[in-house]
Amino acid sequence: DNMHSMKRYNPPLIQLACALVLRNYFAIYRKQINVAMRSGDCDRHDNDKNLATNPQKLTYQEQQDIVPTYYFEPFIQPLERKVLNHFHVKVLDVNEQGKRRISVKGQVLPKSSTLFYMPHCPMRLYSNVLWANWNIEGEEDVLMDGRIVIMGNSFRAYDDRIISSEKKNDKTNAIFPLLPFTQEVKVLASKQGTGNKKKKTIYTGSVMTNDALCFQEVELSFNDSAIISFSKRDGSLLEVQEDLNLPFPKQPEEYFVGNDESGEVV
Repeated sequence: DNMHSMKRYNPPLIQLACALVLRNYFAIYRKQINVAMRSGDCDRHDNDKNLATNPQKLTYQEQQDIVPTYYFEPFIQPLERKVLNHFHVKVLDVNEQGKRRISVKGQVLPKSSTLFYMPHCPMRLYSNVLWANWNIEGEEDVLMDGRIVIMGNSFRAYDDRIISSEKKNDKTNAIFPLLPFTQEVKVLASKQGTGNKKKKTIYTGSVMTNDALCFQEVELSFNDSAIISFSKRDGSLLEVQEDLNLPFPKQPEEYFVGNDESGEVV
């Protein structure tokens, strides 16, 4: 979702705010890890504790320098660009159609992760991200063990809702071949209402509370969203454990605009 309707529609603002909070958190954490590495103290538990008890303040430029953040919207509006420039977010001018490869060389931390923050994007964009990072610079496991993390629409939901065998066997789709290796954590959890019934909002009598209204906006921003990563290791969230021994699938064919008539904007 872009922010062109931010004056009347809150979810795009909520999505942006979440992205900026994540950048700030990761930047502070990364800075503390770098300091710990230089001092020879790499205890992750201590670093987590320090982050919680001694939060640091970083400028937007410092955050961007430590955790480079890039944004692309094919229909970006002047107001969007102004807001993103204020927060020192790098705006991409070239439509890569999701085919952005992560850098695996020269990393300060070995096997550091890259987050693709993509709430409510077309399925094709997720597929293109996976295709582009299937095999980089001779490394076949770039997608595995948290190197690539996606925050976006649930891949499990795609699997449940798409019944067309033609779509599931699409040779350019990178999502379905990776489902046996997919781990997901839901972004939103249901709230507990009266009578032990799970509810998405909280009501007081017949009047909706401010908390309920706020959560409705958050739900619009992240409904059906998940934190998605991939793993071959034991202890993953695979439903069929014996699938852990499956060979890693062959890279799908590259998708080019015009391959289908789905109408999705990529």
